[in-house]
Amino acid sequence: MVTSYEFLRAESEKFQVKGRWYYVILDEAQKIKNSESLVHKAVMGLSAEHRLILSGTPMQNSLQELWSLFNFVQPGLLGQLDFFEHQFCKTIIKGGYTRATAVEVETSKQCLGELREIIQGHILRRTKKQVKIECDLPERNEYIVFCNLTQAQLTLYEKYLLECREFLDSDYNRPEALGILNNLRKICNHPFMYFAYHLSDKATGFKMRKIDANPTYQLYRETRLVAEKEFEDKRLIEATAACRHWQLSGKLRVLVSFLYDWREKDPTTKVLVFSQTRKILDILERLCQEHVFSFLRMDGEVSLKERIELIRRFNQEP
Repeated sequence: MVTSYEFLRAESEKFQVKGRWYYVILDEAQKIKNSESLVHKAVMGLSAEHRLILSGTPMQNSLQELWSLFNFVQPGLLGQLDFFEHQFCKTIIKGGYTRATAVEVETSKQCLGELREIIQGHILRRTKKQVKIECDLPERNEYIVFCNLTQAQLTLYEKYLLECREFLDSDYNRPEALGILNNLRKICNHPFMYFAYHLSDKATGFKMRKIDANPTYQLYRETRLVAEKEFEDKRLIEATAACRHWQLSGKLRVLVSFLYDWREKDPTTKVLVFSQTRKILDILERLCQEHVFSFLRMDGEVSLKERIELIRRFNQEP
């Protein structure tokens, strides 16, 4: 039987028949990374002789996610969650702090080595090198390009970070800490992304003081007012405002420079651009329209049928 996580969660009782399943295989197993989620509880209720999980990202944000995966595939291997957090999580995380002592760093390394030794016998890992050999892929040149912040980004980043430190008052475990990190990431992508969040109803926790005095914020408000007269869709308004001042983003400066350079050298060059958020894709879409770059867009809102057609067009059309 092949089913989805959503259906399994909704009809979990129908699947919980003792001794029925010989093998349970979970694809995209990061779906069960939250041990408190209904999906995780549903799969834990499955009785099976063998369990296998497949994942390209077994751990994204915390070691607790790793525990959740092993709690399904090999219950008891890492102990109970409170034991795992005390024995491994706290020690390993503490050693990664910039203010960690030499003893804490060394203890963290030893603890990490112990954890790796426990789990490595239960993991089959397919490396990029193996994939290249098996699929006969061409050679790939990999470059890491550092994108400096623009002056507008740097000024906003430093002011926000300074106020954050005062707000947190050295308590980095406060619930607002993760939101603050996300806002810093928004600033690094484009300052307008943070301003949009600052004004939205979703803005919670810490917010900058005296933001009206920031000249980039004033520019955002003016540009957004113009865009509101042209469009009604909120996402399109925000993307248009950011696109019209793409020079404020260090990342977009580098990307646009590359795109123009590649098109000049070979107009048939095809480029894949990945992003973690749809808001960035919105900005990139508007950027391609403004600079007359032909493009195709595929994200989570695109159906499977449409994805296949987009992939075909990308591979076959010039």
